[in-house]
Amino acid sequence: MPPALLNLPAEIHAEIASYVSSRDVKNLRLVCTKTVERFPLKLSRVFLSPNKADIRVFRKVSQHETPRHQIVERQTKNIESGKDLRALSDYILRFPRLKKITVCNATQGWLFEPFYDTPTTRLLPRGFRYQIRRCDSMWRHQGGSWSEMKTVYSKYIRGYIGILSVLASIGNSLKIEELSVQSNGLPFGLTANIFDRATPEYRDFVALLSRPTFRRLDLVLNTENQNLIDWPAFRSGHLRHALGQAVNLQHFSLTAGMHHLLLNVDYWTPLNEFIPIDLWPLLQSFRLMDIMVQQDDLVAFLGALPLNVRTIELGQLRFFSRHGDYATLLDLIKGELHWSDRQLAKQPRLTIIIAISDFAPPGMMNWIDSEIQDFIYNHGDNPFRGMGVDAGVGVERDAFNPDYEWPHQDDFDWEQEVRVMRRQNYRLSMNLNNYLDQIAWGPDVGSRLQAAREGPQGPWQDHDIDHINLDSCVDIE
Repeated sequence: MPPALLNLPAEIHAEIASYVSSRDVKNLRLVCTKTVERFPLKLSRVFLSPNKADIRVFRKVSQHETPRHQIVERQTKNIESGKDLRALSDYILRFPRLKKITVCNATQGWLFEPFYDTPTTRLLPRGFRYQIRRCDSMWRHQGGSWSEMKTVYSKYIRGYIGILSVLASIGNSLKIEELSVQSNGLPFGLTANIFDRATPEYRDFVALLSRPTFRRLDLVLNTENQNLIDWPAFRSGHLRHALGQAVNLQHFSLTAGMHHLLLNVDYWTPLNEFIPIDLWPLLQSFRLMDIMVQQDDLVAFLGALPLNVRTIELGQLRFFSRHGDYATLLDLIKGELHWSDRQLAKQPRLTIIIAISDFAPPGMMNWIDSEIQDFIYNHGDNPFRGMGVDAGVGVERDAFNPDYEWPHQDDFDWEQEVRVMRRQNYRLSMNLNNYLDQIAWGPDVGSRLQAAREGPQGPWQDHDIDHINLDSCVDIE
């Protein structure tokens, strides 16, 4: 390496390193001993899964005196082996600056597009085709209680309850501030059945949220089976009690997983009976996704949010008995909550997130943001027509690719559907034949599909699509 580069001030070296990836920094450190000194590893997050490579790297990092002090975040992946949880229990206290825990079932992403670049994925040869296996549903067609289900379906939930157990066991030895459960639109999450009653897993959850340093919770619940046992997780009071322990909470997100379930109005529970916003005076951001609501109750709930709240995100809402829609909801918010009368610095920013298409892959959503602000705070038109929006309203975003944004187009436009397929490449979430059987695209669909396959973002092959068919999977990643 030229001596002139090595003689630059440390601040310049740090600026250079900020523009390159962690992998490039590792390669740069192989040049000479001077570059090792001048370019430290960019290591603030460590990944852990049952894969041997991930466990080996996790242990090595925990035993190294320099990088182990840099770790502020870690992820764990939910599979069957117990080695990952044993490693976590043995070495977690070796990361004194650890603040955030992420539990993710979307780690492998899609074929050739891993959501996280882990030690295991980096070992795979370039272009290697592997089957991504996920669970269809651990509770499907079952009606038992949590105690009855826990043993039978333990392999599906061991990652979630295991991480809660480890965190509870270490007490206040670490200042954990954030717990994030990620699904990226996939039908997975922490089973809501732990809130049916005061289970051991429920007590572990309470112990984590009770810590004075805890300030952020991104909670994704798997609510399948709840509709068969009268929704005890939301009606027992345990969920509200647990959430109420996080008295210093600043950021809260709940994805309830209700979009495909039937909910009898007799068992409906008002939002404030399981989300204790009255106990969160420091709350700054609030997100509510994939849940059944009554429109008047939701408006009253939003009006009761603390004045500190600056961002509100709502998405994939279902309104009871079809009494309500997004258009009416916005009219009520504007007419009854009078957010525009607040000082500019205290006006919350509302975003509504909806599906871009009935056949879009998981994680592909349309975010309606600026149009809502223009309607609520200025003199713009209501962007919604019932539950949907017109072409050109909103921005498409991809949960598996945070850098991706695309202007929303007409949901029923064939070119839109082809563009989604080409852009997603291998990421169709259902079998291609079923995909074509369920939508009428006209007699020339074959030629158009062939053109999409041979476009610059392809080609893709039918057997590749079958590899990511969520309906045929037998276990969980």
